[in-house]
Amino acid sequence: MIKSIKKKFGIGNSKIKTIISHCGLNPKVNSKNLKKRHLEETNKITQNFKLERNLKNEIKGRINFLLEQKTYKGVRHKLKYPVRGQRTRTNAKTTKKKTI
Repeated sequence: MIKSIKKKFGIGNSKIKTIISHCGLNPKVNSKNLKKRHLEETNKITQNFKLERNLKNEIKGRINFLLEQKTYKGVRHKLKYPVRGQRTRTNAKTTKKKTI
């Protein structure tokens, strides 16, 4: 796996596999053994993805939209409760704690 790409926010194992298969590389090769042209290819492909700050801003924008619309999901985000239907009676103790 290419560790230098994986360090970026927004790239996980599945995206790395697609990048590697698109470039025609061996998945077991270390990034130290790659040539410059392979690194340039991977950089060109990763430029098409939303990463780092752009991705974080998009996520914040989606949450703010939910808050503005006053949806159930937005209220759960505001109260710092679990959003996707997890139970709060026995689990999620850390998210239920009130911060003063």
